[in-house]
Amino acid sequence: MKNMVIAFLATALGYGVAAAQPAVQMQMMNAEKTKAEKPAKIHICKGHVEAVDAVARTITVKTTEGKDEGMTMVMPVGVDAKITRRGRVILLSDVMVGEMAVIRYTGEMPAPVVKTVRVEMTHMLKEKMEEKAEKKEEQKEEMKEEKKEEIDK
Repeated sequence: MKNMVIAFLATALGYGVAAAQPAVQMQMMNAEKTKAEKPAKIHICKGHVEAVDAVARTITVKTTEGKDEGMTMVMPVGVDAKITRRGRVILLSDVMVGEMAVIRYTGEMPAPVVKTVRVEMTHMLKEKMEEKAEKKEEQKEEMKEEKKEEIDK
């Protein structure tokens, strides 16, 4: 009887170890996958927009900060990249030359993957835009006055 109990326990223990082994292997495989799937390092490029090609989906930036300061970088902008100005999503074609851009990308320079582009108007660009708006307003006023004069005649 004692031998039967020992045999039974040994068999049960053997099955328990065998059943636990696949679970341990799965845990080890998951740990290896987690190590292998480290998120890519995010690089940041800050500078002035020098050119935008909406057809080729590229943006050219002359950097103003960091180790690449003063360097001109042409970066491909994928369709999944998020482009914003003042918190609002815009199209690549809406980005204007002269704006400040903060570009977040992964990968190295020969083939970076742009994740986000945040653009902000520089002081000079804001003034230029305000001048255009003022001229447009003046033209509207002049047209109103001309129409009023025509009606009065």
